[in-house]
Amino acid sequence: MHENGKYVDKSLYVCTGINPEVRMEILSSELYDSESEVEWESFFDDLKSRGLTGVELVIRRI
Repeated sequence: MHENGKYVDKSLYVCTGINPEVRMEILSSELYDSESEVEWESFFDDLKSRGLTGVELVIRRI
């Protein structure tokens, strides 16, 4: 990503889910400075605060 005249590393977090019609939906996406426990916790806390429940599988891809 280009920021303040320099290229910097960022981490894009994306959460997808399957709706009742068995179609994939993007539930959330956030851009963070790094990939750390603190950022993951923040990302999941936001999803939970918006009502996400019933998580059966979590996959992390690099």
